[in-house]
Amino acid sequence: MGLPGFSKDAVRFGVFEVDLASAELRKHGAKLRLQEQPFQVLAALLERPGEVVKREDLIRRLWADGTVVDFDRGLNAAVTRLRQALSDPADVPRYVETVARRGYRFIGPVERAGEEARRPEPLPVPMPSRRGRTWAVAILISVIAPSAGWWLWTRAHTSRSESALKVVPLTTGTGVERNPSFSPDGSQIVYEWEQDDGKRHIYMKVVGPGDPIRLTSGEAAEYGPVWSPDGRLIAFLRQLDKSTMGVFVVPPLGGVEEEVARNPSLGYYVLRQFHRRLDWTRDSRHLIVSAPEQAGGTEGLFLVSVADGENGEKTWLTKPSSDSTFGDREPAVSPDGRMVAFSRGQPGTSEVVHLMPLSSDLRPAGAPRPLASAGHSENPVWTSDGKQIIYSKLNPGITSGSMWTIGLKTGDVPRPLLALGRNAAVPAMARTGSLAYSQIRFEGNIWRQEIPTRPGAIPPPERLIASSALDFNGQYSPDGSRIAFASNRSGNREIWTCASDGTHCVQVTPFNATFTTGSPRWSPDGKQLVFDSGAAGQLDVYVLDAKGGSPRRLTADATHGFSPSWSHDGKRIYFSSSDAGRNAIWKIPSDGGKAVQVTRNGGFVAFESPDGKALYYTKTDQDAKLWRSTEDGSGETEVLSGVANRGFVVAADRVYYLRQESDGSTGIRRFILATGEDSQIVSVAKPMFLGLSMSPGGKYLIYSQMRVGSNLMLVEDFH
Repeated sequence: MGLPGFSKDAVRFGVFEVDLASAELRKHGAKLRLQEQPFQVLAALLERPGEVVKREDLIRRLWADGTVVDFDRGLNAAVTRLRQALSDPADVPRYVETVARRGYRFIGPVERAGEEARRPEPLPVPMPSRRGRTWAVAILISVIAPSAGWWLWTRAHTSRSESALKVVPLTTGTGVERNPSFSPDGSQIVYEWEQDDGKRHIYMKVVGPGDPIRLTSGEAAEYGPVWSPDGRLIAFLRQLDKSTMGVFVVPPLGGVEEEVARNPSLGYYVLRQFHRRLDWTRDSRHLIVSAPEQAGGTEGLFLVSVADGENGEKTWLTKPSSDSTFGDREPAVSPDGRMVAFSRGQPGTSEVVHLMPLSSDLRPAGAPRPLASAGHSENPVWTSDGKQIIYSKLNPGITSGSMWTIGLKTGDVPRPLLALGRNAAVPAMARTGSLAYSQIRFEGNIWRQEIPTRPGAIPPPERLIASSALDFNGQYSPDGSRIAFASNRSGNREIWTCASDGTHCVQVTPFNATFTTGSPRWSPDGKQLVFDSGAAGQLDVYVLDAKGGSPRRLTADATHGFSPSWSHDGKRIYFSSSDAGRNAIWKIPSDGGKAVQVTRNGGFVAFESPDGKALYYTKTDQDAKLWRSTEDGSGETEVLSGVANRGFVVAADRVYYLRQESDGSTGIRRFILATGEDSQIVSVAKPMFLGLSMSPGGKYLIYSQMRVGSNLMLVEDFH
């Protein structure tokens, strides 16, 4: 039997139907708008399900008339739009799989008109030679064992109701859509939308079909809207200037926007953009806001009144920590108003959801306590019955789900919400039981900038290492022939190396699992790599032969760490650890041994000077001051300020570093150590990600550009 209303060229997969003859794509029978090029990509993949369709074949199909364009970028854009239409994330695809450096493959079950559903045939696997069979069996066992363990674990921890969750797109705009909040009756959402032009404003939309409508006016960037429980107001944040954020309220039908408080703002950081900053109390008369006491400080939670006739005086519920890398953020008030959940710690590495009881007059009624067994956790939100917390892990640990739920009792075990997929963040819960969240997409490339030898024209940057995945934190080898970098192009974040011209890329870490692995650094002789990974359940430092093999965990169970680097003689490795209560720089012998704390006043990323006589380090992740001390941590002095994205390189007489500018661009700058002369080499308009590296001889700098996209997803009946 054919598909109703379709020609004989009809194809069905999942909830989608495709008519190849009329170029129509439908979902649940409703026609979707899909541009011609993304549809042609889909058609090409459906014509050969289960087979790899080469990029070259797709390019010839899309531009058969000889049009001259940037083919790689155009094809990547077409595939991205196709995935958006299918709600199919690149890192956990259900339909369109990226085959690194080759092309794409359709991996979902396909039903053609008049046929039963069938899955694509697996590719033939060549039999190994007798010499290689023992090795192949060992590899097979190493893959099957953890995979079987993960399958059994998810079977045990996935409830019958969770497996029935139905996820549908809520918004489909280009750019970044995040921080949703439901109206009290659950029929509308308000959210933050940063469009491709970089403008970030507050929008409203009906849950279901319909176009979004902008709620606010003005040009300044706006963040994190929250609908009041009584439905009368929507609160949001507005960037007033580089150092000041305003808390505003506005009626949901539009009108006068009233400022109720001001507070210092935080520096830009991509992960922090997926953090909420405020929530309403149950009486709809107060807001709990996350903010620092002073510019450059860390966040605490304060209470501010929005009632008529009250002056918006702040009352601190949790005082900001003296350690600027830690803080309290993302307040979420329980449905009965008696408790506030929030995340405490360092963004992206050590945050843990805490619970704090509130008195009837909205004061702390007890000390905050960490939510039992939650581990690294952020973005907390209460279920509609107030019995559980939903939270996310933007940098997943040893398991693959990035959205979780946990009960409130001591000993309750977290349960992954696998149906929501990876890179799910900032959930919002309606009283009616609907769940909304952001599904994040990360894309990044590594660029090369030639350092000018004389004043005048600046050579344009070159895209050096590129894929449709996230490639970042590139580091030159000591002889300049290779580059190590972190990438999720294999589907999971691993360490890769390539030639200095960006070719011949190979994966060197063997984890092939979903925990975070990154921050590669070459040993002085170029034979080893040190990096950090969550392979053991938390970030630890590992050493690996640069050609690949079995990594060796360097940090012991008592001292974990991240962002490692080598000493100039290769005998020590520096890293950052918070095991002493705050982030500090530690060192450990590179062949193993006892770790020793180096800095006493904080430390985040450290590099030894080329002569081995000094240690240069930052103490925070963004907008950081660069400090210098002896290699044992004594004689600390400030060198410069404004280091962004963990990006600085120490040369013999100068420091190159990244700095976030007020217009959103990132400057690559040069600081002369002897004179203090500080000058900009070039300004990069697009957002940068982690890391900066200089080639031997000082001819090139390499850096990472990153693009973040997200859409809002909806679970209408969350159990």
